[in-house]
Amino acid sequence: MDIILGDAMTDTKEYTITELKKTMSLMSKIYDLVRLVDPRECCQLRIAGDRLVYEKVCYAFWDAKSRCKECSSYQACLLGRHKDRMERYRGMVYQIQSYPIVIRREEGEPVHCVMELIMVHKASQEEEDRYQDKVKKEAGFDAIKTDPLTGLYNWEGFSQTARQMLVDCKEPMDCVVSEVIQYDLVEGLFGSEVLDQVLMGIADICREYDKKLHLFGRLERGRYVMMVSHNTFQPANIQEGMKKVGELLTDSMFRLQVRSGVYCIDDKTISVQEMVGRALMALNKVRNHPTEVIAWFDEDMKEELDERKAVVMEFDQALRDGEYHLFLKPQLGEGGLLEGAEAKSCRVRRDGTVDDPADFLETLEEAGLVARLDRYMWEKAIALLSRWKNGGKEEIHITVKVSAADFYYMDVAGILQDLVKRYDIRPERLWVEVKEKAVLSDQKRMITELERVREAGFALVIDDFGKGASALSILTQVRIDAVRLDREVTEQAEDPDAEDRLLEAIVTLAEVLKIRVYNKGTKILPIPVRAFERKYLSN
Repeated sequence: MDIILGDAMTDTKEYTITELKKTMSLMSKIYDLVRLVDPRECCQLRIAGDRLVYEKVCYAFWDAKSRCKECSSYQACLLGRHKDRMERYRGMVYQIQSYPIVIRREEGEPVHCVMELIMVHKASQEEEDRYQDKVKKEAGFDAIKTDPLTGLYNWEGFSQTARQMLVDCKEPMDCVVSEVIQYDLVEGLFGSEVLDQVLMGIADICREYDKKLHLFGRLERGRYVMMVSHNTFQPANIQEGMKKVGELLTDSMFRLQVRSGVYCIDDKTISVQEMVGRALMALNKVRNHPTEVIAWFDEDMKEELDERKAVVMEFDQALRDGEYHLFLKPQLGEGGLLEGAEAKSCRVRRDGTVDDPADFLETLEEAGLVARLDRYMWEKAIALLSRWKNGGKEEIHITVKVSAADFYYMDVAGILQDLVKRYDIRPERLWVEVKEKAVLSDQKRMITELERVREAGFALVIDDFGKGASALSILTQVRIDAVRLDREVTEQAEDPDAEDRLLEAIVTLAEVLKIRVYNKGTKILPIPVRAFERKYLSN
């Protein structure tokens, strides 16, 4: 039996739809109620034949108007851990066990959700006294569903309202994602107050549309989402809206650029998150295009989606089979001398073909699997440092990648400390690299986590330094050992002299703070460990 009841349940279980139907049938003979919930979208799920169907909001079960105050299923899904809770509702006690699962589908991306196993009985007097009635407990609570700056729906509000809109509207629907491309640049040139005014101006433009036919939300930063009837949606209207956004900076010669992606919803049973993902794929097609401003999700993108699905579906087996290998790139100092190596994860398939990290990393991040791969590669790199130490090459360090997601799924500092202790390696031999964008995405939390890594003795490297408008603030909040400067940051300057001065200023600041600067410059392909050792360590 796939489900393990009680405290032994510690990890997310994976099912095909056929396997899940059998498990739920078995559980329904033991429990009073068995239901599937996608807690991130607050939506109940139903298996219809060989398909997964999204239905009404899950809190309708309690006749509530918003997400539960302390949703144990949301916690279970987020943490990947089994959660229990007791609820007293209308004279009955509901004992709810929430088990995180992943449903693998033949069509579409895997669905991360929760199986709720519920036992119900009449409340005793002791339970009446012990457990507060759910209606009273939730009274006055309404989950925040709007963005505090713009007043539009946030993701919570948009995804739930969009699901209800999909249920109620019998017409075909479109999902549109629009984005202000130069978000960081606007903040850097004009400041956060002007940027906030731009974001509020976009919200005002959204409100000009008929509320009955359009649903708007702000996803993050300069990214907005719209659900609209397909028969109502006109590309000319969205282009007119983008033109208005472009004119929001009236006191400047600078013109905002907006790009949009559209997914014509051909399957209302998939998650809203998946619909938005398809619109984003379309947006990415024109993100950097000089003239095209809008694109539609098409068959070519569907093929790309199938390729991403294959990456996710094959990941577990590929990891077990050892197909993910440690590759290395040299880190050169002054005079071209080797200082260390940069670790890269490449997949070497059985037929000998090599997949570059760009072929799978983004997909694994979106699927929530990158933390497992990163943890695997950290140990590979530390084991290699141990071998180098025994071979008299202890002065060489290795830089490993840490994604923002890793800090949410794992105790990064604790795991790295355990690994260097196990392999008897000095922490300063392992450098930890995180992208600047990841730090700025949740700056307060990330700074705290990075400081823990630094205090454990590991060197910190910021990749793509300088791309964000708030980049310099990082240097004042956490001790950084090195930054990796992308040459594009300085090459954006039209004046070659200005480019040189900008680079010189960054290097000077780094010297004052005793921070090393690496220029990404020419692209060097990673190579297998043995090839790296022959080329760079043989002498």
